Amino acid sequence: GRVYVQDVVRAQGAEIQSWMDRGAAIYVCGSLHGMGQGVHQALQEVLGEDCLQALTQAGRYRRDVY
Repeated sequence: GRVYVQDVVRAQGAEIQSWMDRGAAIYVCGSLHGMGQGVHQALQEVLGEDCLQALTQAGRYRRDVY
C-alpha cells in the first residue's frame, strides 16, 4: 500500500516534537493542494498552531508549495 508523508508525521509525532525541541527545522516542498496541505495539517495536529507560527517566524518551518 501507499504511505503518505502526512501519515508518517502523525505516527512519528513524538519524535518530530523531540527534534523541534532540539532546534530542528522543517522544510516542505510539493503540491499545495495535495501533500503540502496534508503535511501542514498533520504538523498542526502534532505540534499545534502556535508552535508552527513560532517556527515560521523563526525561519524553522518553511514551505515551497505550488
